Parts: sequence; structure tokens; C-alpha cells
Amino acid sequence: VHRPIWEKMRVKVIGTCKRAEDGTFDSNEFIVPISDKGYVVAVPYFHPHNFPMAAADTEREVRQQRFFEKVMESVTGMNERNQPIVVMAHLAVEGCDIKGHEDSAVGGMEKESLTKLGSGYDYLALGHIHMSQSITERVRYSGSPIPLSFSEAYQHTVSVVEMDAHGDVPKVKELRISPLRNIMTISAENLDDALRELEKVEDDVYIRILIDQEGILPADAELRAQLVVEGKPCRLCEVRKVMRKREASEETDIQEIDITDPDCTIRPIDIARRHFRKLNNTEMPEELVQMLEEVITEFNNVND
Repeated sequence: VHRPIWEKMRVKVIGTCKRAEDGTFDSNEFIVPISDKGYVVAVPYFHPHNFPMAAADTEREVRQQRFFEKVMESVTGMNERNQPIVVMAHLAVEGCDIKGHEDSAVGGMEKESLTKLGSGYDYLALGHIHMSQSITERVRYSGSPIPLSFSEAYQHTVSVVEMDAHGDVPKVKELRISPLRNIMTISAENLDDALRELEKVEDDVYIRILIDQEGILPADAELRAQLVVEGKPCRLCEVRKVMRKREASEETDIQEIDITDPDCTIRPIDIARRHFRKLNNTEMPEELVQMLEEVITEFNNVND
């Protein structure tokens, strides 16, 4: 819908794929000639098992690889003047460093093999991972120009890549980016210690507070922190309790529970209590227990 508007500003946007009735696609749709400089193969994000089909009978497991093979075959056929070919794709590949991606701790991050992304390109410009890094001499993440989370406490850059002809090894130069406002994390074992550290901050920074303490945080924790920074140039973004550190010798109480088992007698409220105890190293307050039991009872009544 927005492509014509962007094209008036000489910006080519490829965010979807037009699929034929049999699920196949026109590979030329993803190839962008850059005047007399070369070609860009722009691949929007697809789930690995939902890539367009190179042929009507392409099995789901190989659609991704066949997609890149077909597109690369098309752009190679166009490249009669031996110009550079750049492929752009948005995904995580094997061997990449996902430092700074906080969500990677939950469920992991699916990484694809480079062999599934075809061959014949001079430079593969990857997106999705925020830290700039080279996977091979032809494969690179430029990274995000500024931190996108507080965990990205590393230098951010913009990559300048130069190539003259097809087959040349890319020359990469990194330009350091200085954000208008830096990020800062205050870690403490209780709220009072965190507030004392917060009082010392005088710089114009974004701040988050992570507290590793027993029990839950006071209800007014964020309000008290906001009062400390009132009138200061810094910006308070978050006050959060983190999972309390366990002693190395302490055994965990993780168990596998099959709630579909007819013989399972554990109640939902017991599961909630265990999870609360694991996160906060203290028992769930009785007021919260009563609230959850009321919700569970109401849910069961509706579904009976």
C-alpha cells in the first residue's frame, strides 16, 4: 500500500510477497537494480516454514533454501556486467552473538544455517541481531545504530561496505555512533540501596533499577524512585525485581507436571504458589492467593 509513496522518495520497500494460486512467486519481485552499481536482493521476514514456494510441490522443510536458490539464480542471470550482488535478510544465523537480546533467555532464539541462504552473493547484509558483527568475510550484521534495550551496553555503529565488482571481498568500515543519551543500570539487593545509588546520578541518562531481594517490592517502589530523580536530568525508565540469585549448592525444585493426566491432583493455585516462591523467594501473600482462587472458581463455573 505504501510502496508508491516511498518510491517517490527513491526508497524501495519490499515487505510482502505476492504468491500465485499454487503458492509460487516471481523471484524478480525481490531484485532491486541500483542504477549501474549492482543489485540488491531484498528479502522480507518470513517464518522459516512459511517461505514462498519455488515450485508448487516444494516441501515445507526446504522452502527457505529453495527460495534463496531461485532468487540467486535469477539475479545471477541478470548480472551480465559482473556487478556486486548484495542480499538483505532479517533473521538469526548460526554463530551469531545475541548479546543484548533479553528475550533470548526465554525459549532460546531459532538460528538458521547459512547453507539455507544460498550462494553467489558478494555481501549478505543481515538484520535482527542488535550487536554489529561479522559472521564471515561476506556475511555481516550491521547492528542497531543505538541501544534498543538496557542490556545492550556495548558500542553501536553503522557499517560502510565497499565493493567494485562481483567477486570482490567487501571492505567494511565501522562508524561509531554516540547516542544523545546513554543507558545505565543500577543493581542492588534492596530498594533502599538502589535509591541511595540513584541519588548519586547527575548525568543525562536513561536509568533502570534491578533489585535482587527477598520478597516482593514495595507497592510504592517506582514512586519513591521517581521522587529521587525529580529535577535531575536523568530519566527513570523502570524499577524491576529480578529473580533472586541462588546459592550454587542450592537444589532447584523444578518438576515436570502433566496437568492432563487424570491422576494429577495438583491444583492451579499450587502451581501459582510454586512459581511465585521461585521468583520471589517468599510465599505468595494470602490476599493474592484469595484473589487467584476467586478467578479460578469463576473460570471453572463458566466452563462447567
